[in-house]
Amino acid sequence: MLLEVKNLTAGYGTVTALKNISFNVKEGEIVAMIGPNGAGKSIALNSVSGVLKAKDGSISSGEFYSRAKALRGCEQTSLLLKGYL
Repeated sequence: MLLEVKNLTAGYGTVTALKNISFNVKEGEIVAMIGPNGAGKSIALNSVSGVLKAKDGSISSGEFYSRAKALRGCEQTSLLLKGYL
């Protein structure tokens, strides 16, 4: 399993935007998160990548987490030059 998210709860401050979402990504899969504005897509991705601290739940990850952790704090220009954007 490349990425497994179980019962993730996240939000900003006292506002809980996501409550108990779960999903997994297997190696070789292409996965998309779709939904209307305000559905929590960005909060989910920010929580999984470590940009935003999750309030509850678990995130088990392999290589994805290692790459995301290495990229945290990089400027967008640097990410663009490395081919991540």
